[in-house]
Amino acid sequence: MLRDLESGKEIRRQVDRLLLTAEAYGRFPTPVEDIVAAAKLTVSRENPLDQSALKLMPAYLRAKMRGVLQKVQGALDRRERLVHVNPQVDRESRRRFVMLHETTHAVLPHQQDLVFADDMETLAPSVKQLFEQEANQGAAELLFQLDRFGTEANEYQTSLATVQLLSDRYGASFHATARRFAEVNKNAVALVVFDPKPADGQQRLWRRREVVYSKQWETRFGRPKWPAIMSPIRYSFVSSLDMPDFRATTMTGLAFQEQTVQLDVVKTPYSVFVLLWVAPKRRLIRPKRVSATTA
Repeated sequence: MLRDLESGKEIRRQVDRLLLTAEAYGRFPTPVEDIVAAAKLTVSRENPLDQSALKLMPAYLRAKMRGVLQKVQGALDRRERLVHVNPQVDRESRRRFVMLHETTHAVLPHQQDLVFADDMETLAPSVKQLFEQEANQGAAELLFQLDRFGTEANEYQTSLATVQLLSDRYGASFHATARRFAEVNKNAVALVVFDPKPADGQQRLWRRREVVYSKQWETRFGRPKWPAIMSPIRYSFVSSLDMPDFRATTMTGLAFQEQTVQLDVVKTPYSVFVLLWVAPKRRLIRPKRVSATTA
């Protein structure tokens, strides 16, 4: 999140500039290609990340490059002002994010001023990791139009159906939208992402991949310190992964008071999403006939 990055203010400034230049605020889905063009970049049609490019390489390079090409989702050619997206990235929502990721690399001053001899291959691992984190955050800020998403998200009832509605609206993946929904929510909200199948094969233990939460959740319950492997015996909300009708539980807050926490669950072939929240007192908009899918 921006509040966790020292460069957060600069990322926000550059994102706002691009959104204004592209006239992207309030346009849905977020016009990614216009944003790329606003950064004076072009999405390449001749892609060096295509596996067919291997045929043009010397034999001694093919074995080494084959593994590299499979891992790289996108690349930025600073000299030619080109954005490359690996053709193997076949989900449109992912391609859109990759384009904005590379665009952020291009517009952040402390990244674009690098001399070409000192590229991402020669940078220190800690710097490389920071740059990738900044690019991911910039892509999310562009895709969700800075505060625009949060304003809309907080007008709707908390549910994964709302997440699907906003995912379609902004042209983002369900996963990215769910993370954003939890982060910017004004209520006590947390998103927990699990592996698609139990860790023990018997639905007693589940492997947690990540947890994202709002400021209000942290205020009420503190930062989650849940283990990587979770059991419904110790963490009651995990029961919802195997019990569709399990829609609420109780949790003890920092003030040592038990609070009712609502639950919503969506299973996809790739992940299981569990949304937790404390119901707000004010009435919110109910999404109309929206069902969360595998987007």
